[in-house]
Amino acid sequence: MEVMTIKKLLYLIIIVAMVLSLSACGSGDDSLDSSPTVNTPGSGSNGTSSPSNSPDSGDGGEDGPLSSETPDPGDSGETTSPENGGSDIESSPSASPSPEENGEADSNASEDLVDTLANLVDEFINAGATMPISMPAASVSAEDSQYAIGLSSADFGQYVVAASQSIAGLTTNAHQIVLIQGVDSNAASQIKRLVSSNGGYDPTKWICVFPETAIVVDSGPYVLLVASFRDVADIAVAVFEETFGSIGEIVTFWDGVV
Repeated sequence: MEVMTIKKLLYLIIIVAMVLSLSACGSGDDSLDSSPTVNTPGSGSNGTSSPSNSPDSGDGGEDGPLSSETPDPGDSGETTSPENGGSDIESSPSASPSPEENGEADSNASEDLVDTLANLVDEFINAGATMPISMPAASVSAEDSQYAIGLSSADFGQYVVAASQSIAGLTTNAHQIVLIQGVDSNAASQIKRLVSSNGGYDPTKWICVFPETAIVVDSGPYVLLVASFRDVADIAVAVFEETFGSIGEIVTFWDGVV
């Protein structure tokens, strides 16, 4: 009996040991099964596992920080949409001034003044002025104004709207008639003073020949400059006054003496 009792006790001990061993193995398996939770991005691991939809990942959770703050990649093209004002800026007239706003008015003024001078020259001839064969009336630019009419390019830009001239066809004749449109009557007075002063108009520029006289006169914003024969200058002043109205002082700054 004692032997049987001992065997039963041994079997019981073995069974209890097996049960305990199985329990310990089950506990170890549970710890392995829970290991994926250690590799979530929020746990401070290397984050090699897929982020899935956890809030920390920001790619699908409703509370993820990137879901509301990351700009839409398509937003970079919205600056040209009408809603954001892109097309309005490109089509705004003030953004890129048209050629008409940048110089059309001056161009028209030059053409009109050329026509006016051509008509004046015809009137001079009709009134009895004997003039050499001349080139057609043409406009004078700021770049040519110092030599042509005795104004620096800076003064031209400040005081002149447009200028035109009629010159002899041959350089053997010292003859030039200039019509200048100033910005206003005050500008015309400044133009007359600058042209007739030393360093202004040069009546000796023909080298071998010289005009008999050189005069300048103004009427409102217009200035008439004549370097030619005396009878031409006299008739020109008379027609200028008749055409434009009252005139200012006639300044004779050259009398043919070298």
